[in-house]
Amino acid sequence: MRPKMAEPPTVVGGGSGSDMKEAKLLKAALAIGGIMSILVIYGLLQASKKTLDPVAAVYKYCLVSITNILTTTFQYEALKYVSFPVQMLAKCAKMIPVMYRSKLKLKESENCLKFTVSQAAPVIVAL
Repeated sequence: MRPKMAEPPTVVGGGSGSDMKEAKLLKAALAIGGIMSILVIYGLLQASKKTLDPVAAVYKYCLVSITNILTTTFQYEALKYVSFPVQMLAKCAKMIPVMYRSKLKLKESENCLKFTVSQAAPVIVAL
Protein backbone atom coordinates (compact mmCIF):
# COMPACT_ATOMS: atom_id res chain seq x y z
CA MET A 1 0.00 0.00 0.00
CA ARG A 2 1.39 3.35 -1.04
CA PRO A 3 1.20 6.39 1.26
CA LYS A 4 -1.00 9.21 0.09
CA MET A 5 0.97 12.15 -1.24
CA ALA A 6 0.14 15.63 -0.05
CA GLU A 7 -1.67 17.78 -2.57
CA PRO A 8 0.49 20.38 -4.34
CA PRO A 9 -0.26 23.96 -3.32
CA THR A 10 -2.72 25.83 -5.46
CA VAL A 11 -1.67 29.05 -7.11
CA VAL A 12 -3.21 32.07 -5.43
CA GLY A 13 -4.40 34.86 -7.68
CA GLY A 14 -5.92 32.82 -10.45
CA GLY A 15 -2.74 31.27 -11.75
CA SER A 16 -1.20 34.52 -12.97
CA GLY A 17 2.19 33.66 -11.55
CA SER A 18 2.50 37.01 -9.75
CA ASP A 19 2.96 35.26 -6.40
CA MET A 20 5.90 33.31 -7.79
CA LYS A 21 7.49 36.51 -9.09
CA GLU A 22 7.02 38.20 -5.72
CA ALA A 23 8.55 35.22 -3.93
CA LYS A 24 11.58 35.26 -6.22
CA LEU A 25 11.93 39.03 -5.75
CA LEU A 26 11.75 38.63 -1.97
CA LYS A 27 14.33 35.84 -2.05
CA ALA A 28 16.68 37.97 -4.17
CA ALA A 29 16.21 40.98 -1.88
CA LEU A 30 17.00 38.88 1.19
CA ALA A 31 20.11 37.45 -0.46
CA ILE A 32 21.35 40.92 -1.44
CA GLY A 33 20.60 42.21 2.07
CA GLY A 34 22.53 39.31 3.59
CA ILE A 35 25.54 39.90 1.36
CA MET A 36 25.51 43.60 2.18
CA SER A 37 25.33 42.84 5.91
CA ILE A 38 28.28 40.48 5.64
CA LEU A 39 30.32 43.11 3.80
CA VAL A 40 29.53 45.76 6.42
CA ILE A 41 30.51 43.41 9.26
CA TYR A 42 33.68 42.43 7.42
CA GLY A 43 34.55 46.11 6.94
CA LEU A 44 33.98 46.85 10.62
CA LEU A 45 36.20 43.94 11.65
CA GLN A 46 38.93 45.06 9.26
CA ALA A 47 38.73 48.62 10.61
CA SER A 48 39.06 47.40 14.20
CA LYS A 49 42.13 45.32 13.24
CA LYS A 50 40.69 42.11 14.66
CA THR A 51 41.91 38.84 13.23
CA LEU A 52 39.56 36.96 10.95
CA ASP A 53 41.38 33.64 11.01
CA PRO A 54 39.02 30.67 11.30
CA VAL A 55 39.22 28.66 14.51
CA ALA A 56 38.71 25.32 12.77
CA ALA A 57 40.00 24.11 9.42
CA VAL A 58 37.99 25.23 6.39
CA TYR A 59 37.22 21.67 5.31
CA LYS A 60 35.41 21.14 8.62
CA TYR A 61 33.19 24.14 7.91
CA CYS A 62 32.48 22.74 4.44
CA LEU A 63 31.55 19.34 5.84
CA VAL A 64 29.10 20.87 8.31
CA SER A 65 27.61 23.09 5.60
CA ILE A 66 27.13 20.24 3.15
CA THR A 67 25.52 17.98 5.75
CA ASN A 68 23.21 20.83 6.77
CA ILE A 69 22.08 21.35 3.17
CA LEU A 70 21.54 17.63 2.61
CA THR A 71 19.63 17.23 5.88
CA THR A 72 17.31 20.12 5.03
CA THR A 73 16.69 18.77 1.54
CA PHE A 74 15.90 15.27 2.77
CA GLN A 75 13.69 16.66 5.53
CA TYR A 76 11.50 18.57 3.08
CA GLU A 77 11.33 15.58 0.75
CA ALA A 78 10.26 13.32 3.62
CA LEU A 79 7.55 15.75 4.71
CA LYS A 80 5.80 15.24 1.37
CA TYR A 81 4.77 11.74 2.49
CA VAL A 82 3.47 12.70 5.95
CA SER A 83 0.13 14.31 6.67
CA PHE A 84 -0.05 17.71 8.34
CA PRO A 85 -1.48 16.46 11.66
CA VAL A 86 1.33 13.94 12.00
CA GLN A 87 3.86 16.70 11.32
CA MET A 88 2.33 18.84 14.09
CA LEU A 89 2.32 15.89 16.47
CA ALA A 90 6.01 15.28 15.85
CA LYS A 91 6.84 18.95 16.40
CA CYS A 92 4.96 18.97 19.70
CA ALA A 93 6.63 15.77 20.91
CA LYS A 94 10.11 17.08 20.07
CA MET A 95 10.40 19.00 23.32
CA ILE A 96 9.88 16.00 25.61
CA PRO A 97 13.29 14.30 25.13
CA VAL A 98 15.02 17.68 25.38
CA MET A 99 13.42 18.36 28.74
CA TYR A 100 14.32 14.92 30.06
CA ARG A 101 17.90 15.32 28.85
CA SER A 102 18.25 18.64 30.63
CA LYS A 103 16.79 17.08 33.76
CA LEU A 104 19.05 14.01 33.76
CA LYS A 105 22.31 15.08 32.20
CA LEU A 106 22.55 18.77 32.98
CA LYS A 107 20.89 18.47 36.41
CA GLU A 108 18.62 21.41 35.65
CA SER A 109 15.42 21.57 37.59
CA GLU A 110 12.26 22.04 35.56
CA ASN A 111 9.03 22.68 37.38
CA CYS A 112 6.23 20.16 37.21
CA LEU A 113 4.03 22.46 35.12
CA LYS A 114 6.53 22.50 32.23
CA PHE A 115 6.69 18.70 32.16
CA THR A 116 2.91 18.45 32.25
CA VAL A 117 2.48 20.93 29.40
CA SER A 118 5.20 19.25 27.31
CA GLN A 119 3.50 15.88 27.64
CA ALA A 120 -0.04 17.19 27.24
CA ALA A 121 0.67 19.10 24.01
CA PRO A 122 1.12 16.01 21.76
CA VAL A 123 -1.96 14.39 23.32
CA ILE A 124 -4.04 17.49 22.60
CA VAL A 125 -2.75 17.68 19.03
CA ALA A 126 -3.52 13.97 18.53
CA LEU A 127 -7.11 14.50 19.57
